[in-house]
Amino acid sequence: MQRTNIFIASSSEMHYERLELVDLFTDMCSDTMEYIPVKWEYIDSSIHKEHKQSEYMRRLQKCEICIVMFWRSLGEYTEKELLLALEELPKGNNLQKTFILFKEDEEPISLDMAKFKEKCVRQHKDIVHSFSNCQELRELVKRLVLSANIKCNESKWEGKEVKVMIAADEELNEEKLEFTELMAHLNEVLENRGIRLRRVKWTPQGTEEFQKKIYECEMCLNLYWNKLPKKADEEMKAAYDLSTNGTNPQHLYVFFKEPSEGISTALANFKAGFETNYGHFFCKFENADTMNLHFILQFETSHSIITVSNSSINVAGVPFVSITNVPFAAHNESYLQLCSDIEKQKHRLAKYPDDIEEQRDLHLLLVKRQTMEENMLDVARQIYSNSTEQMSSLMIEARRMFEEGELSAVVKILNMDYIISDIQSSKRNIDGLTILKENEKKRISQSINEAQMRIKTEILLHEEGWLQKITNEYILLIDETRYYAAPLDFAYLLLDAARFMEKFNPEPSSIKYYIECINVMESIKQHTPHELSTYGDMLYYAGRFFSDTVYEIDNDPTEGEWMDASNKKTHAEVMKRWRDYRKRAKEYLMKSVDVFESINESNNYDEDIYHSLSCLNKDEIWNGNKKGQKSSFNRTISFVRKSKLSQVFLLSLLCDYAIELFVDKMFDKRNDKEFNAILKECEQIVEVLDPMQLSPDILIAISNLYEMKKDYIQASWYCRNALTKYEKLSEDNPYEYYYQIASCLERLASYISGNTGNYKVNPETFLILDRAEEIFNNLYKSTESHVFWNRAGHIKNLRFEFRLKERIDYGAFIFDSILNELKSFFSSHIASGKHIYKISIKDSPIKTIGIMIRKIRNKDEYELFYMWEIDEGSVEQCSMGSFKRGTKEELYKYLLDPDCYNLLKESIIRHLYKSWNMD
Repeated sequence: MQRTNIFIASSSEMHYERLELVDLFTDMCSDTMEYIPVKWEYIDSSIHKEHKQSEYMRRLQKCEICIVMFWRSLGEYTEKELLLALEELPKGNNLQKTFILFKEDEEPISLDMAKFKEKCVRQHKDIVHSFSNCQELRELVKRLVLSANIKCNESKWEGKEVKVMIAADEELNEEKLEFTELMAHLNEVLENRGIRLRRVKWTPQGTEEFQKKIYECEMCLNLYWNKLPKKADEEMKAAYDLSTNGTNPQHLYVFFKEPSEGISTALANFKAGFETNYGHFFCKFENADTMNLHFILQFETSHSIITVSNSSINVAGVPFVSITNVPFAAHNESYLQLCSDIEKQKHRLAKYPDDIEEQRDLHLLLVKRQTMEENMLDVARQIYSNSTEQMSSLMIEARRMFEEGELSAVVKILNMDYIISDIQSSKRNIDGLTILKENEKKRISQSINEAQMRIKTEILLHEEGWLQKITNEYILLIDETRYYAAPLDFAYLLLDAARFMEKFNPEPSSIKYYIECINVMESIKQHTPHELSTYGDMLYYAGRFFSDTVYEIDNDPTEGEWMDASNKKTHAEVMKRWRDYRKRAKEYLMKSVDVFESINESNNYDEDIYHSLSCLNKDEIWNGNKKGQKSSFNRTISFVRKSKLSQVFLLSLLCDYAIELFVDKMFDKRNDKEFNAILKECEQIVEVLDPMQLSPDILIAISNLYEMKKDYIQASWYCRNALTKYEKLSEDNPYEYYYQIASCLERLASYISGNTGNYKVNPETFLILDRAEEIFNNLYKSTESHVFWNRAGHIKNLRFEFRLKERIDYGAFIFDSILNELKSFFSSHIASGKHIYKISIKDSPIKTIGIMIRKIRNKDEYELFYMWEIDEGSVEQCSMGSFKRGTKEELYKYLLDPDCYNLLKESIIRHLYKSWNMD
């Protein structure tokens, strides 16, 4: 199959036209040719210089065709984008065709736009085209692309293709286009994970044809607004029957757009009877962000795919949805107040930019917002994970209140006393009536879902005493549902409780909940990839916990390695527990890898396997098992090489391994060859990567590599780029990145010093150290943490070390530069017997030899003085260098020998070192 990447650049006023082109290219795809639209969004001008142009060029250069569209006014950077595209054409890169499209209608255009259009027609008339509406645009672009005669690369797809049907009336055409663009954007991110979405369009026509189409699709999306299309009710029932029978569509999702504008009676009746006929699994949306979030959450298949940061919901690290546009955040008064407080604090910080207290206050607000956004996303994730199942009336109302941002109402509706009472009632029925067991277990599962939603909402509210309250609720819920809940539901509950306690309230209960969670899962026979994926995730979280966090929880200063040696019994008990933790960590992580490998036919779980293997590497390092550590790293490296993970994963892994080898090779020279091979491969990977696309952590890892090679120029370059990225990240939250910035500065100072060719320390070194020390001192004043006090002290020591080395090297430099003069001086002064300088050197007949440089008064000149004295009484007993006792005359003769001057040099440098060391 051939593949053509098409870059679309336009100003924001042409959003709908861009959607039409994405839709067109999706329609044009066939079994032999793919047309891939590459999304490009406007980026704020404040980061243009640092990011926009490099990101633009990166995306542009991977495309064969570039389409730039204009309408009434020039976008702030659209003209520059066009010029960059035109510059790329003659370079022989991937880009082969650029088309300039102008929309023409009765709307007036700006003077700048008119001049620009005239210039384009004059200079690039062969590639300039016009259109007046979307239909003309589609026909024009299709004709241009098909006649462009593009040389394409062959594309071999070995992953999983997921067909998605979008069924909607014409009144929701823009929403269909938004969905199409969302899937195109998701494909950019998910292809590396072995997943590709393929859209199947559907406009209601007939039930039989619908059944044929829907049977091919794994997912079906039904969109409604004001009207119910003909046959839509029949088609919905047909899709529902197929889904419940275990065939395609495996996932059936229904979206109602709100607010409606004159909803038809037919649609109102369809919507009102939806809960009874199909179960409560429809979603409401007001805008594209909400609709996209619904789909992304329902599509999510693993723990690592969706995250939230800086108020943006990301898929595999790429921003997709602004959380501030989603109702559960946009209507949440607590969240809106928090966002307002953040803006106020930013204004205060603008007045006092260097006030670390103000920076810390902003940091705390941003951390609170991050935590709140993560928890809101977690609640939404739980809602959508259960959206295809029948919900209780309480859960339906709680969900509605959550989506409206009424968090306190959610907690009141989901009353924990009522939930526990329902569970106890179901337990009695299970004990007494065998025939009703399955129904009662379903009721218990519903109650668990209600309680978990209540708990997640309580986390958002952060009311007084929330930590202990939620901990007690988890303990009560687990005790009440043990042996009665469905095993999978109970395992989920145990995992949620363990992770909550690990994150918010570390206590020993989390240890037993992790162990019980895995024991429950091991008692269940998992069959589907989703069930196995769930089990793999649980093993990973438990393994990570037992390889790290558990030692912080099970750490009593009176026990373990720190306790009084007289209490040997307690010490033995602690060591026994810790050995069990290490054993569990390795067992769980290895099982996690095995589980993910068993379902990884299409490389969907490469990243999950990588994280489990990486955690195993760290566990081996922690245990100090050199043989196991080497074997673990080699296994992970071998896996990454065979996987479809990006080179960044391999680079990060190799950097970690290189550091361990570098440390080990000091004790075992047999590691030299492997260490050098790893370094060489890292350099080869670095050559093909764009540093501007790498995270600062990866850049620091690369600088480590060059430091180990003593290539301080390259190490400094990567370190400076990491510093720039940390400083950019710190603009919104200075306090969070202060430690990384100061550490980066300290590292950079060492590299600059290492790159100095003479005895003088580069003045920039001390300026950088001053800045790092100031940051650590400010952090210490603000927090009184001994960590920052120690780091500030380390900077002082480093500065003194550089200064001391400079002085010692200066002494060596001086002696080397005057060696000949010194020999001549001794030759002329030994005969005359002039002895003038007194610096005592123990156990040497030369009692007062040294050097001194003195500025001549009123002149920019310097004199060099040599001063020495021989103790005649000790000449006969002394032994120095090749002089083995003798007379004064014999010693004078020795002083003219070259061997003497090497000894004198070492002696002078040694005494300079001693004197300067007392500064």
